[in-house]
Amino acid sequence: MPPLHAASLEDIRRYARGALHAADAMELTPTPLAAVEAAVGLLPAEQLFLAGADVPPGIAAIAAKLMKKVMGGLAYREKRVYLNTAELAVPRRRFVHGHELGHQVLPWQEQAYYADDENTLSPETRDAMEWEANAFSAELLFGLDRFTTMADSYAPGLAVPLHLSSQFQTSAHAAIRRYVATSHHRIALLTLGRFTRRVSRGPYLPLMADQCAESAAFAERFGSITDLAALPLVLTEHPAIAAAGRVASTSLLEDNDDLVIETKRGMTTFQTQAFHNGRLNFVLLYQKGRFSGQRLRAA
Repeated sequence: MPPLHAASLEDIRRYARGALHAADAMELTPTPLAAVEAAVGLLPAEQLFLAGADVPPGIAAIAAKLMKKVMGGLAYREKRVYLNTAELAVPRRRFVHGHELGHQVLPWQEQAYYADDENTLSPETRDAMEWEANAFSAELLFGLDRFTTMADSYAPGLAVPLHLSSQFQTSAHAAIRRYVATSHHRIALLTLGRFTRRVSRGPYLPLMADQCAESAAFAERFGSITDLAALPLVLTEHPAIAAAGRVASTSLLEDNDDLVIETKRGMTTFQTQAFHNGRLNFVLLYQKGRFSGQRLRAA
């Protein structure tokens, strides 16, 4: 995440709350983006490539400089969002739509043209304004704290965000990261690449540090998950990670092996669950405990 010069996350949440309130959408799931769009003074979104020659020159000029295919844009004079619907599944399209609404709503970003590709839309972006628009989209789509309140009513498990992702119409990836980062439970997320690398001790799956997360309660008790997993988790030494690497695409492994790693409280044992979304391996860490909520299981 880049340093936030113009805004803090609380500022972004405040403007997202204002947009939801203006659209009478504070309690609606999934967030009705068309209603938010109208409430912030924009015309209905158009399909980018159907617009053809009618795409505003301001968007076209920026798009020509992008490294990858344009996924969306905002034309502030024309008061319209443009979306590459042909390239985007519904969850991704909703995220891009929310991102463009962020460019419109955040006052320090308004009155400009924007065009966005996979680089600017990535959680790994180093552009502060694009990170802010990404954060705004997440707050909008997850209804500020509504997703977290619903998720924390269940005992920890990856079935929780996977179940809620369909209700909120977000990607599984986004729901898992949101779940872990905002939960009041002591949980953490290891996000690992698909293809093994090797050190002298054996093969391991590379850590995608920018895609990892931990709850505040986990960080306080055990430390940052990226610090705890800074050294390669060699597969022969960590059966839980090896099993995660074998999970089939879009499959959930709920009864995985335990993972033992050193934390600021010494060697610590965590229960794990694993999910593979077709690109990345996600490993949830949590500990046995008394949880008042229902435990969801995969269907």
